[in-house]
Amino acid sequence: MTPVRFPEMNTVLTPPTGMPDCGELPSFRDGRQCISCWQPDDAERAAIAAGAPVWLVVVSGKTQPPVAVTSVSPFLPPVAHEKG
Repeated sequence: MTPVRFPEMNTVLTPPTGMPDCGELPSFRDGRQCISCWQPDDAERAAIAAGAPVWLVVVSGKTQPPVAVTSVSPFLPPVAHEKG
């Protein structure tokens, strides 16, 4: 997957020193959360549609902060669900 720019982004995170394979990451930060947007290529979309899992890798080695993987923009208002 490729990180992509999005309208709400307000910063670009740069790679850590010593990680030449790591690129820049367009992001939104507000002091509470950091959000990035990723676009799968055609092969990845086909694999996901066929039931392949999506993996999340956090380069830390000690712990993993709370994270979310979603296909719905976190900038959209929540959808009200009918009770019943």
